[in-house]
Amino acid sequence: MTDNKPANSVGSPIILPAKKQLFQTAYETLRSKETPLFECQETTSFPEIEIDLNKYEKIEAFLTQLNHKNGDYKITYEKSKKVEQSFEELKQNLTIVQNKGSVFYANIGESFDKYNELVKEKELVLQYLSVFQNLTVVTKKLNSLNLKFLSRKKEQVESTAEKLFESLDFLEEHTSFKDYENYRFKFKQQLVRLCDTLVKYLTQIFLPNAISDVSSNLAKLNESSNAQSARETLLYNKFAMNCDDFSFFQNIILNSFLKYGSTKFFSKDLRRCMEQTYNSFFEMREKLLKQYIWLQVDAIVLNDKDSSSLMKFIQDNILYFSSLFEKELEVFNKFFNQDFEGKTDILNEWFMSLCEPFYDSCRI
Repeated sequence: MTDNKPANSVGSPIILPAKKQLFQTAYETLRSKETPLFECQETTSFPEIEIDLNKYEKIEAFLTQLNHKNGDYKITYEKSKKVEQSFEELKQNLTIVQNKGSVFYANIGESFDKYNELVKEKELVLQYLSVFQNLTVVTKKLNSLNLKFLSRKKEQVESTAEKLFESLDFLEEHTSFKDYENYRFKFKQQLVRLCDTLVKYLTQIFLPNAISDVSSNLAKLNESSNAQSARETLLYNKFAMNCDDFSFFQNIILNSFLKYGSTKFFSKDLRRCMEQTYNSFFEMREKLLKQYIWLQVDAIVLNDKDSSSLMKFIQDNILYFSSLFEKELEVFNKFFNQDFEGKTDILNEWFMSLCEPFYDSCRI
């Protein structure tokens, strides 16, 4: 039986072996005939290439050196990485230190502020203590004062007065302090004691010595043409020679009166000290002047007896007493060189008492 399948489907597996056989046969035929094609192929040769071995050795050496350098660079790079890492760690540590420093400075700032506050409190406490310690210091100084040598102790007296003023002013500003009344009374006692001491010196030592010195010199004068001029010099210039010492101590009494005399707590005692001072001055000064005032009034009476004119007598006395008042005012202001309330009235009252010889003469 014949297979009726299409030719292309039956012949396809046979084509390739047939071609192969065809090419094989052709090749053998050409080979057997020794065709030039194959001879050419067999005899073809290529020229030899000369290789420069030294050149490759240099390259190899360069590569070896390059590899070596590369290894060194790797080591350097690793070290640099470690250094960089160390710097990074150092930076972190510095940041930590900086943060701690900021905290430290903040704490120091608070501590410094507290320290300043404590220093101020300490200074304030010491100031307060010094005020109260003044009482002990002042008491010791007053106990050591000697009236006979008081003129040599001006600085000590002035320092004592300043401490008393400071303490009393401080107490007036801090009335809520414990034992305020007790300390105020004690400081007042010491201030009055100081003023009494100064009054005693002025009225029992200074003024009597000044009066005695002038009186002894007046007693030596003879009745002559120059006696009147010498008497004026003694009564005013000689008497006022040491007025600065008097006014120095008197001003302490006056300042005490001006500062605290207006308060009932101090008024009586300080006013008494003031009055004792100027009353003693007037009294002693009047004793020194009275005999010379009488002499002058008597001289005016004798000069005017022939005129039988009361008006002339009064005019002459007014001239004399006006001149006397001016000179006495000048002397008084040297001893009492600060103004105070009632000073003019007190002085005028004393001037009235100096006119008693004139009034008595008018009555006669």
